Amino acid sequence: MRRDRVLVAVTDDAPSALPARRDGQPYAEHGRGLALVRALAHRTGHRVHPRDGRPYEKTVWFVLKSGRPEPDESR
Repeated sequence: MRRDRVLVAVTDDAPSALPARRDGQPYAEHGRGLALVRALAHRTGHRVHPRDGRPYEKTVWFVLKSGRPEPDESR
């Protein structure tokens, strides 16, 4: 991983509940998280982990860029 990026990953045991964008209502407590992550992240994704040939758990991840250039290590 590059020094100007941060990888954030969360794993849970609900492989069938894949990330899906929802339209958050003005006063709703849910429905904005994925939209915020996608607006701020450089990359996003998810991966389902099987066990015994069946989906067992999933990992949802995103990469944030720091906005600072990576230092020149050749000096």
